[in-house]
Amino acid sequence: MIERQACRAAVLLFTLATAQAGATDTLDPTQQHLFDEVSRLRDGGRLEVHGDPISSTVVLPDFYDRRHFDRAWTEDAATTLLGAIDESATDGLDPNDYHRAALLAMREQVKSDAPDSTLADYDLLLTDALIRLAYHHLFGKVDIAALDSNWNLSREIHDLDPAAALEGAITGGDLADEIASLKPKSVLYHRLKTALAEYRAIAERGGWPAVPAGETLKPGAEDPRLPVLRQRLLAEGDLAADAPVEATYADSLVAAVGRFQTRHGLAADGVIGPGTLAAMNVPVAERIDQLRINLERCRWVVREAQEGFVVTNVAAFQVFLFENGKIRWQSRCQVGKEARQTPIFGAEIRYVELNPTWTVPPTIFAKDTLPAVRRDPDYLAERHLRVIDASGKEIPASQINWATTTPRNFPYMLRQDPGPHCALGRVKFVSPNEHAVYMHDTPSQELFASDQRAFSSGCIRVEHPLELARLLIDDSKWTAEAIDATVATEKTTPILLEKPVPVYFLYFTATADHEGRPHFFRDLYGRDPRVLAGLEQEFSFGSRPVIDTKVVAGP
Repeated sequence: MIERQACRAAVLLFTLATAQAGATDTLDPTQQHLFDEVSRLRDGGRLEVHGDPISSTVVLPDFYDRRHFDRAWTEDAATTLLGAIDESATDGLDPNDYHRAALLAMREQVKSDAPDSTLADYDLLLTDALIRLAYHHLFGKVDIAALDSNWNLSREIHDLDPAAALEGAITGGDLADEIASLKPKSVLYHRLKTALAEYRAIAERGGWPAVPAGETLKPGAEDPRLPVLRQRLLAEGDLAADAPVEATYADSLVAAVGRFQTRHGLAADGVIGPGTLAAMNVPVAERIDQLRINLERCRWVVREAQEGFVVTNVAAFQVFLFENGKIRWQSRCQVGKEARQTPIFGAEIRYVELNPTWTVPPTIFAKDTLPAVRRDPDYLAERHLRVIDASGKEIPASQINWATTTPRNFPYMLRQDPGPHCALGRVKFVSPNEHAVYMHDTPSQELFASDQRAFSSGCIRVEHPLELARLLIDDSKWTAEAIDATVATEKTTPILLEKPVPVYFLYFTATADHEGRPHFFRDLYGRDPRVLAGLEQEFSFGSRPVIDTKVVAGP
């Protein structure tokens, strides 16, 4: 209401000023049409141009206000924008979100002696199209805040005056560069774009054949499906075009299947069982959608340059340490099972704790520990869990009536002391957050041998955590030997990091390696369909404000 009243006051003041200025300052017909349309938009009216709605109800009016309702677009600038709109398809976006058809139709009209109203409407549509395109490149199309309440990586552009930025982009002569600068700079984004183009080319060639079902195919076997298998592996480049044709499933085919398995998060054993067969028979159209979905996820992620940060890709069961844009360290990890999903969010690692204790969280106590104790009185002792009261005193478990105990009336804590039996293992990376989700070691090392590692209750179990700890602790006195010696004492020792390290728990079902080869992973938590549905919806601005309301009140 306040914003609308302010807008009306601004329009009134402008009207009075022009009325008092005399004939030399009156609006020409094109300006008058822009003035009328912008006024209607500011007053909450719906404005359509050539059947397309104008979405920007504040930035666009502010832009034309500052221009005194002069048209902004030259023919060259419009041509550049239309090229960028077409190019948006290579980013996995939909050019139709940016008034493509309407702009092309109106472009033909303005080439002739078009009325002033048509020239003004064409200008409005071009400006709204640029605002829409810039918004998607900067923030993504899908409203992640509406999809995931845990998401806390949303960005705001407090240092930007949107109307001034529009003016500079449109009239500055380098519109193409300005639009390109809005896109993510990450290597992953550009590799996924390249993969999207490649897979669309595969689709244009007819895709790949489905490999028929049959018995598990092991190296050395004869099988009538080998010709189809060969075609399938050739389609994505896992098998070289000049690879010899073999009578049995051996050598080059086995190696190609191993490459395929590695790219799909499967054990690279060369054996074609149900899991590998299912991955092979995913249609190319679904892989194209998967690439588009993960390009969108790239647009959501914080873009500011960072010297070092840690990323867990939950869907791939992998942890990475990035420094100066490159991977310095990586490891396998275990993540939350489907019933207890690892949340997707960002935090900061503040300190590393050697020989941590573990206090059973309320959810695990209610769903796992309490039922287990009721079934087996020795459960706590076997897992080295002690009952501790509020003063730190140990209470004998035998004194508690577990049959009548509930999560609400249990006044104690269950704690594991440091040691090889501790659920957190030898090291914990403490990044305070509302989810109580952390990265840590685990005694369950045998589970890392699985290619599908969703075993935890939400936390991230890291395979080689001490390697990561040594890299994060930037303190000369904490050498590798000193860290190992402290671990051997089994005494809890926190080590404060000199500078907190950002850590992101993300979810990418498609990535690309250093050679640009795409990798696809199972949609463990079933998140992809909602993102794809969001990409297919009509344009709308997200639910969270992204610009400073002191500069302008909204998009």
